[in-house]
Amino acid sequence: MMARLVLLLVPTLCQAVTRIEVVKSWSAVVTEGTAAKLACKGSSAIESCVWRQARGLELSSETIYSRRDNEEVSVGSTGRSRVDNMCFLTIKAATREYAGDWECELHGECAEEDFSALPTDNFNDENHFAGRRRRQAKRRGEGPGCENLAVQRVAVKVVREDELSLLPAQDTYHANLDSTVVLTIRTNEPFDRCLVSQGRDTKVEVSGSARREECINAGGRRGTRLCASVTQGVPSCLLTIDSMVADVAGRWSFEIEREVGQTRPRTLKQSVSVELVLVELPSQLYLKYDGVEYRGGRDEVIVAKAGDQAVFQCIAEGGVPRPQVSGLNQTLTGMPAG
Repeated sequence: MMARLVLLLVPTLCQAVTRIEVVKSWSAVVTEGTAAKLACKGSSAIESCVWRQARGLELSSETIYSRRDNEEVSVGSTGRSRVDNMCFLTIKAATREYAGDWECELHGECAEEDFSALPTDNFNDENHFAGRRRRQAKRRGEGPGCENLAVQRVAVKVVREDELSLLPAQDTYHANLDSTVVLTIRTNEPFDRCLVSQGRDTKVEVSGSARREECINAGGRRGTRLCASVTQGVPSCLLTIDSMVADVAGRWSFEIEREVGQTRPRTLKQSVSVELVLVELPSQLYLKYDGVEYRGGRDEVIVAKAGDQAVFQCIAEGGVPRPQVSGLNQTLTGMPAG
């Protein structure tokens, strides 16, 4: 007896294993006693998130925080997005105890599961608390678990007011071809000047009090526009690249200058760099089973014995860096072939 599995869309089957990823994160450097704001952005919607400090402190978005709490974790969106794919951590008054490495853990959406046998919570909105019940059940060892999560390391640096310190929001920034790029360097205090360069050449410079962008054209034959700007709320120097091209990939350096003192002023200087990596999406995604390739043809059929473990290999052609694509291990069931 044989069972047939008809593949209507092979790429859809391969994408079924797609998991949430952290696509962007923001570290923080602050003057002692001021607010530190960190964030992680997910590739899809977030049900909840957790921040963990290397020293053992753990903070969750499922905790209800009060005004007296010095920390707060929340899930939300940015700009005009309607998807809650951002996890925020706010430390209202940072001290040295908060400095060091942190991890943000994003919990993505899970497949629908049967929790009818679990104790029910007395809430009106059952859907809103489905994710919470799922994770609470997993902690109690009840019911099926969901492992759709992603973890990213970020850093918090706490310095004195008379110091100038920098941290890149991300040490490495991955950008798709032709996408808009924003490289962010955070500082603990407002600054007087920011110089941005690639290699030995200064590309663009902006004053710390500038109210508009300073832009130049760059990028070789294809060309793109580079714009430096500053933010005041969270003191930062930003480099915006209108369209990612191969010529702007590589290491970008930021030098920040700040004058301190009144009677005998002196200039503080600090530099930091960010690696900008070009990402090209695969040209094709297809399925391979038992040595045969299936590229999504309308009439493609895989024939296998019912009850057997069938291993489907998802293969991506092209792509930079080379993409990691997971396969599927599926037990086949079905009616006998006629």
